[in-house]
Amino acid sequence: MLHGASSNLLAWLGDIQPLSKSYRVFAIDIIGEPGKSDEARLNYQNNEYASWLEEIRDGLNLDQVAMMGMSQGGWLALHYAITYPNKVSRLVLISPAGIIPTKSSFIFRAMAYSMMGKAGIKRLNRYVLGAVKIDQVAEDFMDLVHRVVRPRFTKEVIFNDEELSTLIMPVHLIGGDQDVVRSNEAIIARMKGLLPDFTYHMIQGVGHVVPFIGEKVLSFLAHTH
Repeated sequence: MLHGASSNLLAWLGDIQPLSKSYRVFAIDIIGEPGKSDEARLNYQNNEYASWLEEIRDGLNLDQVAMMGMSQGGWLALHYAITYPNKVSRLVLISPAGIIPTKSSFIFRAMAYSMMGKAGIKRLNRYVLGAVKIDQVAEDFMDLVHRVVRPRFTKEVIFNDEELSTLIMPVHLIGGDQDVVRSNEAIIARMKGLLPDFTYHMIQGVGHVVPFIGEKVLSFLAHTH
């Protein structure tokens, strides 16, 4: 399980329990993000992140893994699956980066909010969450992270058709129709034309953050056995 940017494995607290009833679950703090992994930020332009994940898989003595990535974690899951397709049995992508560009409207608004101090941070987090209501403790944690962690601004890496076509495993996308960061409809349209085994679950009235998806993921994993 790979969380999104400016987050850590706590993002999965609502999903680990249902998934762990049927699977061994490894929720990893992504290197360079505000968790317990090293602070080093690797290069998105080469294979450093895929190599890092391969070291983890090998260190855990796992032959194959089902991977699930959220937002930028979806990019990492895609990057690893493209680089090591035979090591990934199934791939779950939640509002993933790397398939279509981030909306310009989101980038401009995020930059504006980031210059407005604490009030701007709260507005940015509420903008990303949309209509989704999360526990106040979780929302306070999001605010804290954005106040004390320097966000990473790098050139966005979008995978080309040749790279995405190497995904030989079943791929399932989960996303909201109100996502302000990227259009899940556009992601689905692109993936449909490239992948032989692609399914999706579009959730109405939900934005970029899609909570409590454990049961939906279990359904996909069980179906592909």
